[in-house]
Amino acid sequence: MKLLNLLTMALMAIFVSVNITSCSSDEESEELIPVEDDEEYVEIPLKLSINASIDITDEPITKSDYDNPVYAIEVREINPNTSESDYYAYGIFEDLDNISVRLKKNREYKIEAVLLYDFFSKWEFRANDSHEYVYHKTYTDAFIYLKDGFFYGVTDLFISNTDYYSTDLLEGDGFYGKIDNFSPLSNVVCSLELKRIASAIEVDIEGLTGGEIQCRINSPHTNIELEYQLTLSKPILSTMFVFEDFVTNVEANVRLYIDYVPNIGEGISLVSGSYKFAKNKRKKIHIKLIDGETSGELNTSFNITRENVEFIDEEQIDLDCTIN
Repeated sequence: MKLLNLLTMALMAIFVSVNITSCSSDEESEELIPVEDDEEYVEIPLKLSINASIDITDEPITKSDYDNPVYAIEVREINPNTSESDYYAYGIFEDLDNISVRLKKNREYKIEAVLLYDFFSKWEFRANDSHEYVYHKTYTDAFIYLKDGFFYGVTDLFISNTDYYSTDLLEGDGFYGKIDNFSPLSNVVCSLELKRIASAIEVDIEGLTGGEIQCRINSPHTNIELEYQLTLSKPILSTMFVFEDFVTNVEANVRLYIDYVPNIGEGISLVSGSYKFAKNKRKKIHIKLIDGETSGELNTSFNITRENVEFIDEEQIDLDCTIN
């Protein structure tokens, strides 16, 4: 009898414990916001504006410099329980006429966009669908909604026809913008301003009588380079470049190499080092070549003077370089 009473008490304790645990789980689950697949959706038009009020090159930018625009847009859904964002949709467009994205009405989103030019001639965007690479070498012309995969991002730019290599340095102009928290409930249109993520450089050579000047703009992160040649008939380089660091920083260090290559003999390094460039600004470098043949010197004089010019978008660096 005593044994029966003990068994009865033990069963009652187990029953009470299970009920308490069940109630606790119910209370916790009530605090979580359910994520359902059959939620109500709403179509949100996208309106992108470009902030490009400052010209940062001397040479007028022709239409060809802005050929083949590429708008890449990524939308990530914010998890209401963790505040982290999950892959939701992306699209690559030539223009944004009548473009809209289908969003869940009761959710919030992060939206990023980039505008680049003549992009697909050298680079591509990539995604992953069910553990398979998706190579975007042209426009999608519509949003792709992700279920089992992900998009690498609007600033992850891959070099075409390579296994993995990405670039963070591109020639030309570019713009970027993001919204950290977009709610379809309080907005009927998604308006996003894109700001320039490009800098500019001008290299002006004085005293070049033969040979050529080789200029290289180099990324310290990936070692990707943009290469240019200056000659007697073309002694000035004026170009813009997009650098990924400008997405989050106003200024960034970029390596700059400028070499004098004579028609005969060894080349001479004129500039070799890291320079701080700023987005939406131009750095002008004036190099005066001094023939050191009469003095018997070879690359011995390298005087650097910095002079801030009156234009708000420029910094000028004057270099006197002795060559043989």
